Amino acid sequence: MATISHSCGNDQVKDRVAAFVHQSLSKSAYILTYRGMIHLIPDQKIWLEIEVKKILPPPFQTQPSRPKLQRNREPNEKSRGGKSENVVCKFCGMVEHNKRTCKITNSIVEASTSQSPT
Repeated sequence: MATISHSCGNDQVKDRVAAFVHQSLSKSAYILTYRGMIHLIPDQKIWLEIEVKKILPPPFQTQPSRPKLQRNREPNEKSRGGKSENVVCKFCGMVEHNKRTCKITNSIVEASTSQSPT
């Protein structure tokens, strides 16, 4: 057995290193284990057909988690819907935008900043 020898080991242990290794790790045990022939499995087309019930997976179980905030509604039940009010601009009174995104307000502010003397 090939090992790296060390001077400390040579002084204290006069026996061969192989004496401390288990017999199942030796070369002769390896050859004895793998001397037999490994037979290949025949092609699946040659296998015999056996009538058995089809194996099904286990039933699905939902994992525990946080509770839902709202219940699931039935198909014939009305949905609650979302926001029912439209956004109305406080400056111009038009629908679908607010004061911050109003183009009229922005154009007035830009005009006043460009005309102010510096």
